[in-house]
Amino acid sequence: MSLLTMQKIRLISYQESAPKMAELLQKKGVVELTDITAEQQLQPREKRVFSFDHAASRVELAVEFLSQYADRSLLKTVFEQDRVATTEEKIEETVHTFFYADLVQNTLTLTENINNTNAKLQELDNEEKLLSEWREWDTPLSQPLTTRYTNTWLLKGDSAELDALVDELEDHPHTTFQRCGEKTLALTYLHSDQEALKKLVVNHKLDTVTLPSRRGTPDKELTRIERAKAKARDNLKQYHHQARELTQYLPKLKMISDYLHWKKERYDVIHQTLGTEKCVVLEGWIPRAHLPRLEKELHSNSKLCTMETVPDEEINEEPPSEIKNSSMIAPFESVTRLYGLPAAGNLDPSPYLAGFFFVFFGFCLSDVGYGLILSGLTAAILYFYKVDRSMASFLNLLMAGGIASMLAGLLFGGYFGIDAQHLPPGLLYFQQFDPIGDPLPIFYVALAMGVIQIIFGMLLSILRASRNNELTKGLLDNLPWLAFFAALGWWAAESFEILPATDGLANYAIIITLLVIVISRAWQAEGNIFLKIPKGVLGLYDFVGYLSDTLSYSRLLALGLATSALAFSVNLIAEVVNDTVPYIGWLLMIIVLIIGHLFNMVVNILSSFIHTARLQFVEFFGKFITDTGRNFRPFERTQKHTYIEESDPGSA
Repeated sequence: MSLLTMQKIRLISYQESAPKMAELLQKKGVVELTDITAEQQLQPREKRVFSFDHAASRVELAVEFLSQYADRSLLKTVFEQDRVATTEEKIEETVHTFFYADLVQNTLTLTENINNTNAKLQELDNEEKLLSEWREWDTPLSQPLTTRYTNTWLLKGDSAELDALVDELEDHPHTTFQRCGEKTLALTYLHSDQEALKKLVVNHKLDTVTLPSRRGTPDKELTRIERAKAKARDNLKQYHHQARELTQYLPKLKMISDYLHWKKERYDVIHQTLGTEKCVVLEGWIPRAHLPRLEKELHSNSKLCTMETVPDEEINEEPPSEIKNSSMIAPFESVTRLYGLPAAGNLDPSPYLAGFFFVFFGFCLSDVGYGLILSGLTAAILYFYKVDRSMASFLNLLMAGGIASMLAGLLFGGYFGIDAQHLPPGLLYFQQFDPIGDPLPIFYVALAMGVIQIIFGMLLSILRASRNNELTKGLLDNLPWLAFFAALGWWAAESFEILPATDGLANYAIIITLLVIVISRAWQAEGNIFLKIPKGVLGLYDFVGYLSDTLSYSRLLALGLATSALAFSVNLIAEVVNDTVPYIGWLLMIIVLIIGHLFNMVVNILSSFIHTARLQFVEFFGKFITDTGRNFRPFERTQKHTYIEESDPGSA
């Protein structure tokens, strides 16, 4: 099906049927809602407070809090985002039979208690840290520091500065002090000496400290603080235990949270659009293939709803882009979506890049062992975990890449970098290339595949032009270059004696095709003949672009060599370690092999994907894709906490 044809529709419903209509649209997930061009008879609907807003936010807070205490599997968290696998029937049953209000209230109360207790512990820690430096001060903290005749400063600073201050206090006989620690000192003085003593404190860079308002001496209060901290920690353990017990209800709370969120989304759709006092009007885009089924279900859902297509003359916006392919091609849509979906009038590149991506990825990784691990690991993830559609598509792409790597590894003799001499003779039967000993044949194959893909891209450009009623332009842009490449191939085949010599006919063919290129480019150029001819000649410069594009495919050789060379090096280092390190050499060898091959596999899988995708984006897509469109974003359920097993938003 490839690039889907979009149709803009208008949905009209009476007020009482609007919730059912919104629910159907959300469940099917095939309509992207858009803003309506305001008309005189349509007015913005009054925005009201949704009655479930408060409940939805409270349930979501409870889910987020209890999720911290639930038993979690790292892989399940990564691949399933801790979602609950359920059905629509289970969600409906849970919503109507599970009374969650008290549970949510208890959970939020626990949250508040834990936050308050943690805050209290932090406050006690700060007080303990502050008082620990004043443990030797024997004055109760409740005693005022200022009296009618005296004042007391609690000073803190460098011990040497405090020693110097103590020496200078001999000149102030009416002061008393107590050294409370290495860096603390309590100084009591008469009010009349304050200015002089203040200068001393400033000169010695000492700070004045304010201690917490408590009753006893610092030493006694530190004991009380320790008891208070122990009690707070006990309370905290009890709260955590209660939270862990409540996690048994977490799956049901997740269902309710998603259900309330879906309901809120539907309400927002209804009350943020235009309409009249009794009617709701929605507009949006839908893939044309889904139109009959949606219309049928909409009418069976309610007789008070109707749908009509919007005439093309009323549409002043570009339609969104969406692609759909067979199950064999669908994994390769991940590459297209990374680049950006093609705009209307272009081709979906997914089915055309699939074979190239498969082969190129295999050439880059080119190891049977690495490919087996990659395909096996991705297959296991897909089998044991319920991943979302986008991740499943990407994992299927990697699994296909692993299979391609195994096939290429057979041709390259790549088996974890093991020397061919140590391989069974049966495996050597499949090997056709030696990437380390003789890389040139692989280089020629890589360039040949590049030429094939570039020519294929030019043919797709002609196909795209034909579909857009621009066949003449497509032929003039591409056909002369295709003829030139054919002539160039003819000449190369004669030069390497693959074809018999034809007394220079290939040379004449090259010259003629170059002249045709100049003429076709001049024919399309604007301006008078004196401007057309130079522009036609400058069109030959495109050959430099085609040549650089072709040379870019040499990266297939480079990455294939990197995989083989690094794997061989890891084995060599492991062998040296085993031979040189006594007693535990075998153990270190195993460690080197595991870490080395794991590193090599991960790095080269990443490189294989990036560079293979780059060849598609730069060298291939540019030949026939003129621009990208905006992604189709249908109004559908946001399954944040749940995974509905029967749900298939793409079907209608």
